[in-house]
Amino acid sequence: MNDLLRPYLRKFALVFFDDILIFSPTWSDHLSHVEQVLYLLVTNGFFAKLCKCQFRVTQVQYLGHVISEQGVQAKSEKLSAISEWPTPTSFTTLRTFLGLTGFYRRFVKNYAAIASPLTDILKLPRFSSNSLAATTFDNLKEAMMKLPLLNLPDFSLPFEVTTDASGTAIGAVFSQQHQPIAFFSKKLNPRMAASSTYVRELYALIEAVKKWRQYLLGHTFKIFTDHKSLKSLMTQTIQTPEQQKWLTKLMDYNYEIHYTLRKDNIVADALSRSSDTPEPSQFMVISSLSLSISLSLSLSLFSFGSAASQFLYHKPTRTTNSNQTS
Repeated sequence: MNDLLRPYLRKFALVFFDDILIFSPTWSDHLSHVEQVLYLLVTNGFFAKLCKCQFRVTQVQYLGHVISEQGVQAKSEKLSAISEWPTPTSFTTLRTFLGLTGFYRRFVKNYAAIASPLTDILKLPRFSSNSLAATTFDNLKEAMMKLPLLNLPDFSLPFEVTTDASGTAIGAVFSQQHQPIAFFSKKLNPRMAASSTYVRELYALIEAVKKWRQYLLGHTFKIFTDHKSLKSLMTQTIQTPEQQKWLTKLMDYNYEIHYTLRKDNIVADALSRSSDTPEPSQFMVISSLSLSISLSLSLSLFSFGSAASQFLYHKPTRTTNSNQTS
């Protein structure tokens, strides 16, 4: 499906398996975009079920998220389930809770560091909770109740990557104009946790760029770090194999590294005001399609206004092999 819609991807369409999202700045543009997508699908033998489609809306639920002109936010039903989650009493309930919160980890700054005491419990031979784990459980639930509204990426603007590292985890913020698009965090293994501050900060930078590689390749972007020695990263003398290994991973990118004091980190300051309403996104009209891909297709017609192409759907007919033995 990505190959089929490649000419439209990120311009006015997004695809995840059989779910297609079409977004446009105006209603007239949206009619044209929907018609182009529908025509491409029907000419290639793909079909949509009308009852699973939404047209001409300014807000849509998509893959567990709510997308609107303001940005992306988590579904309220999922957050309610997290807030009402009882204290885990087994590995199973703990894994389920971490899986549910981990689905929205891109909304939480330093998720890995916050959840670290809970993930440590999973390494024990037997389930055993303590006061630190109980406190962490409450803190993680509280963090999930304060998720910020994330902006949608605008490829006409430069991207910003802000990185940081602690003794237990690394973290990064992906943003534009100091408004967050996504968060990233990763717990450090014992060897990396014992490394020097320089190595951990460099590792955070490399992992962040790797995480958002699909957005950063081919674009000029800025990297912000509070570790001053990384500012002259590309002109430093390579002294260790780790430096040589990691610096080669940055050679395909066009970037600038900026040093910023922790107290002057404007991205973190913007995040502390997560209740502020961001500027509306340029995408105002949204439609979503849910495809039904079948092996045997028959004719069933529906239309969308005066702009949509004819679109077909029919449930496949199951055939029985007469030579099959029971």
